[in-house]
Amino acid sequence: MSTVGKIIGGIVGLMLVAIVALALFVKFYLTEERVRALVIPEAEKVLGRQLEVGGVEVGLFSGISVTGMAIKEADGKTDFLRADSFVLRYSLLPLLDRKLIIHEILLTGPSLRLARDKEGRFNFSSLALLAKGEKTVAAPPAPAEDGRMPIDLVVQRISVDKGSLILRDETGALPDTDAAFDLSLALRLGNDLASLAYNGKLDMEATAVYGEAKPQVAGSVEFDEKEIRAEADLVIDGQTIRIDGRAGDYRTTPQVVLDLTSKELNVDRLAAMAAGLAPAGETGEPSSGRERRKKAIAASLPPGLAATGKVAVEKALYKGVEINSLLLSYRLQDNVLYVDELGALAMGGSLKGSLQLDLRQPDLSYQGNLGLASMQADRLQTSFLKQTAAAIDGALATSFTFAGVGTEWDRISKSLTANGKFALTDGKVNENAVTTALATVLGNQDLKSFAFKNFDGTFQIVRGGKVQLNSALNSDAISVATSNGQMGLDGSLDMPLTVTLPAGSAGKLPLGKFLADEKGNTVLDMILTGSLSSPKPTISGQAVQKQVQRAVGSQVLQLMPGKPIGGSASGIGGATTPLQKLFNPFGK
Repeated sequence: MSTVGKIIGGIVGLMLVAIVALALFVKFYLTEERVRALVIPEAEKVLGRQLEVGGVEVGLFSGISVTGMAIKEADGKTDFLRADSFVLRYSLLPLLDRKLIIHEILLTGPSLRLARDKEGRFNFSSLALLAKGEKTVAAPPAPAEDGRMPIDLVVQRISVDKGSLILRDETGALPDTDAAFDLSLALRLGNDLASLAYNGKLDMEATAVYGEAKPQVAGSVEFDEKEIRAEADLVIDGQTIRIDGRAGDYRTTPQVVLDLTSKELNVDRLAAMAAGLAPAGETGEPSSGRERRKKAIAASLPPGLAATGKVAVEKALYKGVEINSLLLSYRLQDNVLYVDELGALAMGGSLKGSLQLDLRQPDLSYQGNLGLASMQADRLQTSFLKQTAAAIDGALATSFTFAGVGTEWDRISKSLTANGKFALTDGKVNENAVTTALATVLGNQDLKSFAFKNFDGTFQIVRGGKVQLNSALNSDAISVATSNGQMGLDGSLDMPLTVTLPAGSAGKLPLGKFLADEKGNTVLDMILTGSLSSPKPTISGQAVQKQVQRAVGSQVLQLMPGKPIGGSASGIGGATTPLQKLFNPFGK
């Protein structure tokens, strides 16, 4: 054998001897008892909790295996975290090249229990490694001066098999949750943190209980250092919402795409469930919105967050109204949420609009536009305008712009502004408090309910909760027009009316035969005050006087005792004239 061969053979032999010696060292020195003595006390010091280990096996090439591992709660009795087994498999030889290659980290059957007591303290808050001001964990090796890490770490596979999470919250702020999951992950940390690369997948199923709501979610999340991709089905009360999304650059400035779709959604049912959730006062937070310190939604969002997506529901039920083909497309940019498209079919017609919400303000501010076409007015009122429920029927078309601040009605009613137009065709005014009062004043009970050909106009909502209205209603029974009428969002009324009765309809009015024009129609100026529930219509007496004066002419005035022909209007309205007594039913 040559000299070179002898040298190589000697080196190989020495390596074999070293490996055998190391294996014997591991086998006879790193016994289970010594590992327990070395590891468990240090781990308990770091955790500040009792650590139980069922069995430990250490092999030079097979790695480390731990069975029956449990971290106890602070009481030392119940389990905070329990796992059936923990396995770590690695390669030794790459260490010679400053590389640590871990083939597998496997955690089987881990069960984590998170709990919060009535005082709001979580069970993990007493872990020693989370204690403020205490340094119980040694700092990781610092990078070299050139920024390079001392070792290249590769973990080929990290697996969590049949994991479970249990969440219990005695404050009621968080839902009681039971989740099952599987996780697979691979990562590599090169010479610096910037080179960190990883990818993995999480499969999960979870059930939560929160009041009457028992949502269930099942889906998967795939991720790497650049993007997260998720798909899941959320089931609430038998209703399924499909969630599809992805988030890029999530470690810096997240760019999110999130779509929600559902075949059928009962919004009324979901709202009823939400109303039955634990009151805010049970969490230790003030129950009144005014008592809570207002905070803009944007303050809770990640810096630079941008999002786009859509919400599509084939059939939804909201306030008893069936809504079909609901489509909403949105985008979040610079902490402003834009609903670029909102469309749906409902109540025999369609709606279309857009919306902009500023999330940077403590009081949410918004502006947008909405258009309705061929929508049934009675169904709209019954569902959304309880104060005037079913007062009017007809096919409604309207378009308007709006702006406002706040989410509570008191705040909305004071800040809301709007400007738009409307038209109803081939409709009917049903008996209500306003028509009953008008019918009584006009002496015609048939006006309590009547059909109309068209009713259109413009409206403007100004700050302070006032609606300014210009409109005209035309029918065979009556025509009513208002100019600069005013109605409060609280139902208050201050509306001047011009009422036109067709020929032959004013017979029951005092002086009715003197009020008709050359076509036989009777035109009255009126004022409608009070409220929608208690209206007070009044005929203008001064206007009636002028109409009667024109009708009877100067010859009748000459018959008035003590009054010259062509007497002034003030004389006609004098308290002593017989004509004034005829005007009393109309007021001044």
